[in-house]
Amino acid sequence: MVSENTDHDDERSVVNDGENTSVTRRDALKAGASLSAFALGSKYVTGSVAAQTSTSTTTGGLAGSGTEADPYQIETIDDLDKMRDAPGAHYALTSNIDATPTETWESGAGWDPIQEFTGSLNGRGYTINGLYIDRSAQCALFRKATAVVENITINADITSQGYKAAIIAAQHQGAGSLTVRDVTLSGTISGGTQVGAITAMRGIKTVKRCTIDVSAQSENGAVGLVAGAFDGTMEDCIVSGSITGGATGVGGIVGGNYGTIRGCCVTADIDMGSDSHDVGGVAGINGESGVIEAVDVEGTVTAGGNMVGGAVGECLGTIRGVFVDATVNGSQYVGGVTGFAETPAKIELATSRAGVTGDSQVGGLVGKAIAPIVTNAAARSPVTGGTATGGLIGHLSSNSTALHSVVVAASVDSTANSAGGVIGKRTYSKSGRVTDPAVSVFWDGDVAGVTGEIGTVGDTIADLDRAATGQMYELTTSEATGDTATGNMPALDFDSVWGVRDGDYPVVESIQSVGCTGANLPSTDDDDTGNETTTEEPIPPGGGVASSQDSVVKWIPWGVAGLLGLGLAADNEEGGGE
Repeated sequence: MVSENTDHDDERSVVNDGENTSVTRRDALKAGASLSAFALGSKYVTGSVAAQTSTSTTTGGLAGSGTEADPYQIETIDDLDKMRDAPGAHYALTSNIDATPTETWESGAGWDPIQEFTGSLNGRGYTINGLYIDRSAQCALFRKATAVVENITINADITSQGYKAAIIAAQHQGAGSLTVRDVTLSGTISGGTQVGAITAMRGIKTVKRCTIDVSAQSENGAVGLVAGAFDGTMEDCIVSGSITGGATGVGGIVGGNYGTIRGCCVTADIDMGSDSHDVGGVAGINGESGVIEAVDVEGTVTAGGNMVGGAVGECLGTIRGVFVDATVNGSQYVGGVTGFAETPAKIELATSRAGVTGDSQVGGLVGKAIAPIVTNAAARSPVTGGTATGGLIGHLSSNSTALHSVVVAASVDSTANSAGGVIGKRTYSKSGRVTDPAVSVFWDGDVAGVTGEIGTVGDTIADLDRAATGQMYELTTSEATGDTATGNMPALDFDSVWGVRDGDYPVVESIQSVGCTGANLPSTDDDDTGNETTTEEPIPPGGGVASSQDSVVKWIPWGVAGLLGLGLAADNEEGGGE
């Protein structure tokens, strides 16, 4: 279950520049801080734009000359409508705008999207409230936009009876054509396909410091709370809302990611239909060029189809520095971070505390893995499923998969005969799996409710039929927690990546690639005496799911380019499997 009070905020905190103030990423963003700025030891200062004085008047009655230095002044909804007369000009709001009259425009069709906007719109901190559209297709403030939109709040109710629904732009003029900064969007968006608050499809160049809180609905593909598909750069955004329907390619931030999403927080409640697949808390699909880093994920991700993940449904790109504290429910290929990961996918510096439930191929980190690289990751989740259910990976179907410095403290409850504390099932040849002695995996958890064939970490390692390249250590919980862990797990980088806390397992502490330092420091509150006190209670061994088995730590300081864990082994030379 998702904790109501973000109980694990300590694992995604950032430390202010030298002032010893511990705050979460989400709180920092709400306060107007850039995560990159925190990493550089500086403070982000919000840049409010002073109102500019107009110097001339257009024949249409708008003050200003339409230049960047002297933009046309927008004061009313009628002024906003005049933008279509000069779509290449520069505009600025001079007051809040009541757009609720648009609900009755054109016999209830509402606002007519401006066809091709190529100028700029600066809201100067003002709001457009109640924009309404209910039309056949391509519905938004702008139908097409090669523009800059900034410093504005828009509340809207957008319905596209066909394709492309958004608040700002239904589509773009070309690659990298839309820049959106310091924008707040709220309301409802509904469309047959391609739905997102900023834009319905690719073409965004930059999105920075935006706040999105919308409800989206679609019965087809490419749906996200920010964009249906994305190929630009997004930084320091707070995203929340809900998505419903039967669509495929659905994400809490974007439906499909082919760009970079960095330093964002998303709280999404996603509830899709029985045939929906490629569904994730951040992105439904993270393509080969896609990078998701330093992102917090909360909420619920539910879909009746396959490839369902706490962060990503299907991953071919890079996931780095992601923290997932969500509830994930799916059918097949269901994972705490990603439902499906295939080479050249990379998962680095990731932590999953997601509660994961599925029918088959269900994992605390990855549902099904085909040769991804997993480095410095922690799976701390209860995992429930049927066939091929594992604390780390449900189904491992390639002997080229690499696991580097992975901590698994998960509980596994399976109704089938292939389940494991680390790996639920493998389907490939046993040869050549142990190759890199610098790799380590640590396991402490329970495997319960299984009838039939079930292994232990030791049983599965023995089954490797290999020449030993290292040793496996069985550690008690006390030997694997707190400061003691640093001596017993020397392969983990405790200097710059991993951290320790009293009574808890090692945690991924540093997100070095984006500079989010102290990502796992405890959150603190002042008590009545003014002293700081730690508020989190560590998750107990086994992830808190009851089991009659004793909890025994397994830490393996050798490399495994393939199976590492326990469960059912089906030795198919060609990989095979589901």
